[in-house]
Amino acid sequence: MKNYYSRFRRLFSSLIIAGFLSPNFTYANAHGHTRSVIFSKIAEWNQTVKFDDAGPSLEGFIYTNSGLTFEQISPTTNSQMAVLSYSNYFVTTTGEGASGPDRGLLFNLDDSGSTLTSAGSADFRFKSTDQTEFKLSSMEADMGAFQSENGFRFNLTITGFRDGAAVASDVIDFTSSDATGSVSYSKNSFEAANGGVLTFNADWQNIDEIRFTGGDDATIRVLMIDEIELLPAVTDAMPVTLIKFTSQSDNDQPGLTWETSIETNFSHFEIEKSLKGKSFFNIGRVAPRSKGTYQYFPLQEEGQAYYRLKMVDMDGSFAYSRIVSLFLKEHIASTMVYPNPAQSYITISSPIDGIFALYNAAGHQVLETAIRQGDNKIEIQRLTKGMYYGLSNGQSLKFVKE
Repeated sequence: MKNYYSRFRRLFSSLIIAGFLSPNFTYANAHGHTRSVIFSKIAEWNQTVKFDDAGPSLEGFIYTNSGLTFEQISPTTNSQMAVLSYSNYFVTTTGEGASGPDRGLLFNLDDSGSTLTSAGSADFRFKSTDQTEFKLSSMEADMGAFQSENGFRFNLTITGFRDGAAVASDVIDFTSSDATGSVSYSKNSFEAANGGVLTFNADWQNIDEIRFTGGDDATIRVLMIDEIELLPAVTDAMPVTLIKFTSQSDNDQPGLTWETSIETNFSHFEIEKSLKGKSFFNIGRVAPRSKGTYQYFPLQEEGQAYYRLKMVDMDGSFAYSRIVSLFLKEHIASTMVYPNPAQSYITISSPIDGIFALYNAAGHQVLETAIRQGDNKIEIQRLTKGMYYGLSNGQSLKFVKE
């Protein structure tokens, strides 16, 4: 890892010497430092957000450019964002911008601006500064040409939000092209690189925030973004107004409930299900009845599943509801973790297939893995000592790592 760190240190030293980067510039971060916004304006979508005129400079945890606010939620220890160009490792900055080097916004650089930094769960975001909705069309995204044996990983979950609710999601493996989900990834032709172009389908047409998340305390994730193409949100009103969409798990017949106030020239509802909240499939159809309250009771064998509504107009156009999760109580009580305390491994005993997520005492996710019905042995030797909390099939678990 030192080899990569020393190269980044030399990079930023050369920028300072060349006069592109002042060693005494100001920026905003969690330590109370402040910086001046280089370039911002009220969002006027139908534009491509670039960073060629905005750096090079460190940007702290919050940075505004062209009507978008960028945030690094985690890691937070000795880490922040930076605008820079470094074509040796990031293929998104191999060309020239209109006024000089092609720059991008890099998440997870240390506070000195000299090294790639902290291991830990990644949470990198950007959102409309004035909460104006937009359609995300495409963007360049790059996790760097680094080596996995040095702790780097090259996958992230990308999620689109509207008014705080998740409306679209996909998992991106930056090591290979993939066009199967709601986000198509076209990898750059450089074999060693882990970057390319993300293209988004109609699921991403009315959102106001994007989040890239993933990782654990034992791995490093960096992300360079650029060329964010934004289009106006779809403003044509759907012929149905959805007031609420909820799930109920605390009764004898768990199910889904939704309520509408207007239904005009509306065709039908489709109920879609997902086991992980990412890839959805159709499980049912409900006819409209002018307006009112609807209920649907899915045949669910899993301890946890995710659902959304697809609301279809007479002309075939459609929109999605927010995503809700549904737990089956009878599965939750029988999920167990042992031994406790543990040293090298734990075993999750589960009555069904599902997902196990593990968090440290600070609330940071350190592991997520699929589990099968029965006993699942999970290695924890690399984790630091302390209390850990797990979530599986809707049940909270805890154990001590010695």
